[in-house]
Amino acid sequence: MADEEELSEAMERLEKHIDKEVAKLKYYMEPANELIENNGYKEMEIAVKQGAQIIDKITDLILQLEGMKLDFGVSARDVRQWKKDKKNGFSAFILEKDKISEILSTKQRERDDEIEKQNWEAKRERE
Repeated sequence: MADEEELSEAMERLEKHIDKEVAKLKYYMEPANELIENNGYKEMEIAVKQGAQIIDKITDLILQLEGMKLDFGVSARDVRQWKKDKKNGFSAFILEKDKISEILSTKQRERDDEIEKQNWEAKRERE
């Protein structure tokens, strides 16, 4: 009986930890449109880096809790539904992170193209 109580308490702590991490993810990803409008590339890089780390942590916590729920006797179907619902709770923030990542990638390609153009022009002038 004590083991069940401990497992139940551990599951509750993990659930709260997941919610806390989702709140942190929201904090970093909600201003995405503002960062994009202001061309805040450095801030975007920070947001993407932090977002990726938080998403990884949330995913790990969900996997841990998923296993605990199965060990506790929750049906596989209920666990899958819980996992789906939990991921839906922060999927919008993942999309925001992906949007920022794409903008950063485009900006990096533009920089690389500009450097390549400058190198080509410099080479041509030397010839």
